[in-house]
Amino acid sequence: MRVQTSQTQGSGFFVDADGQNGLVLTNFHVIDSDLSDVKVTAGAESYDATVLGYDAEKDVALLRVCCSSSFEYVSMSRVQPPEGQQVIAVGFPLGSDSAVVTGGIVSRTFFDSERGAHVVQTDAPLNPGNSGGPLISLSTGEAVGITTSVIREAGGISVEGTGYAVASSSIVTILSDLESGALKHAPARARVVQSSGAWRHGTFDNSSPYASVRDPASDSWLILQCRGSDFRAYITWTNSHIPGHPTGWYEVDGRRFTMDWVGSTSDTSVFVPGARERLFLSRLRTASELTAYAAGYRGTYAVGG
Repeated sequence: MRVQTSQTQGSGFFVDADGQNGLVLTNFHVIDSDLSDVKVTAGAESYDATVLGYDAEKDVALLRVCCSSSFEYVSMSRVQPPEGQQVIAVGFPLGSDSAVVTGGIVSRTFFDSERGAHVVQTDAPLNPGNSGGPLISLSTGEAVGITTSVIREAGGISVEGTGYAVASSSIVTILSDLESGALKHAPARARVVQSSGAWRHGTFDNSSPYASVRDPASDSWLILQCRGSDFRAYITWTNSHIPGHPTGWYEVDGRRFTMDWVGSTSDTSVFVPGARERLFLSRLRTASELTAYAAGYRGTYAVGG
């Protein structure tokens, strides 16, 4: 099913149901922007969801929805899938209104010490919006992972077949803690540490046209830059990568645009406005207020002009 907050959208799937209530597993980064306003759409029905528990390190969250007798759940595998096993990824990529299924194989499994979990690599095509959906074994019908991230570029070189899912074997052991609410592990929130006055009062010039926010937990930064009418946003971090693409938006004098991140490497992800947005962005020189928000696995960032 589709999982949404007021600012983000991803995927999820039922892992249990008792005839009225259903438990939905998704990525923490899908709901991190607004834990108090989460909705789940299954078929033609939409439900308000309650966040029971979450683990930002493993990037998983468990939701409860009510009420229906037609909730159908997917069994979670307790073992890691073998390399070469055929799998399908199910989700709602690129804003799709209906579920999209892509197929591939398990490329490898490994333990990610930063996540504290085993990870399944697959070559099944994944896109923004797939996050939180199940990676299902065709041989057993069980979920072997929850799709979490994809890398499209490394060191300036385009790469393929590098989608990742947190292995179900690392999730089933914490499901009871997630359901009881005993596990609510979130990353430290970012704080504004440097902001340029050039963002306000029509003083946009090349002397200091930037603002930045640091997430102290991961030593990662959201940096906004403007040169002339060219506006770009960067997320940079050290010793790690942000899985997939961050989600977010920017707002100039009350008019909001979605950030569509177009590239990432092992240490940087960049947003470049499209051609239809550049005309409006020329107003940045005289804007009275600029606000930007971005959420990724390594941190949540907010800059106010």
